[in-house]
Order: sequence, then C-alpha cells, then structure tokens
Amino acid sequence: MKTETFIFRLTDADKEKLFENARNAGIPAAEYLRGIINNRNPVRREDYILIKELINSTNAIGNNINQIAKNFNSGFFDESEKTRLIKLMQELVSNTEQIIKDKK
Repeated sequence: MKTETFIFRLTDADKEKLFENARNAGIPAAEYLRGIINNRNPVRREDYILIKELINSTNAIGNNINQIAKNFNSGFFDESEKTRLIKLMQELVSNTEQIIKDKK
C-alpha cells in the first residue's frame, strides 16, 4: 500500500524527459519512477499486451499437449495425434521466434 508522499524538484528539461519516458512506456510518471527505484525496467503497454497474448497462446498449446499426453498414456495415441503434437510444438516455437524477431 502506498502511504508516503515524496516531493522533489526537477529542471524543466528533466521533468519533460520524465513525462516523455513514462508516456513512451505507456504508464503514469509515478509508476515509471517506482519501477526505476525497484530496478524494474518499465514494460510498454504494447509489449505487455504481446506478452499476455504469448502467454495465453502458450497456455492453449500446453492444454492441447496435455490432452495428447493423456491420450498417449491411455493407449489411444495414434499417428494423427503425433502429427498434431508436432504441429503444436512448431507453432509454439514459431510464435516465440516471431515475437523475439519483432522486438529486435
């Protein structure tokens, strides 16, 4: 819980830079400063959305893999399931590589 208030002085240039950096990160200036104080790099909202989508995609693929593993352990595994598993794993790798490529 935030209970303390801290007031400090900045030059006009420093204040503008603070607000510009926070705006570029898509977060309020106070949140930006708290991130710096706690040695966290601020995550831009667009990056946060991409990360969240990647996590959701990975979870969905993981659920499918778990279903295939269950079928395998139950003796219901066949060649189509093996093909499906390989496809899902390739999709996961491809999605991850694309996000990394887009960030470079």
